Amino acid sequence: MKKKVILLAVAMSIFTASQAVASVIPPIGGNSAGSTYVDTAGNTWLPVPVYSVENGWGRGASYRGYAHSNPIANTEDDVLFQSGHYYSATPMEYMLDLENGSYVVDLLFAENYYTEAGHRIFDVAMEGGIVLDDFDIVAQAGAINTALIKTIPVEVTDGQLNITFTGVGPDKNAEICGVYVNTVPEPATMLLLGSGLGGIFAFGRKKRK
Repeated sequence: MKKKVILLAVAMSIFTASQAVASVIPPIGGNSAGSTYVDTAGNTWLPVPVYSVENGWGRGASYRGYAHSNPIANTEDDVLFQSGHYYSATPMEYMLDLENGSYVVDLLFAENYYTEAGHRIFDVAMEGGIVLDDFDIVAQAGAINTALIKTIPVEVTDGQLNITFTGVGPDKNAEICGVYVNTVPEPATMLLLGSGLGGIFAFGRKKRK
């Protein structure tokens, strides 16, 4: 009986340990300070929680959130660009526990306060390397309340994707509306069916939502 109890305790501790670390399975969309939303392409976006090992993804605890109802140009999914996180005291960071490999990250931005360029300027880094340098939303989007998406490829080698936003301009406030992470689509393949000039070509690509 004692042997059975010991084996049960070991099994339970293994189960508990396996449950303690969640692994995020892409695709995953984070609607920064917003609510759950299904976009026009059918992708589901979730509010970004404070990071914990149990969640397997999230953000730092101290960032400020905002939300408004102004119409957003250059998108059919206004909801994704009407809320976000911003912070100036320290860099903001989003973390996702992922398997090592290649990913594509969509970063969603829309300036909601400044009407001119030159105020909110910040750097965005992934895995320690800067991917957007001296980034100015208004300068690139062309106007306030205008959707802007930056697509960045990234390689994860340490089991966690780290995205940081660091203010460097006069305002010092970095800002982000949403993050969408997906695996890299497989390259197109060509299959030749039959032979000669009568062969039939079929092309396939792994579908990305």
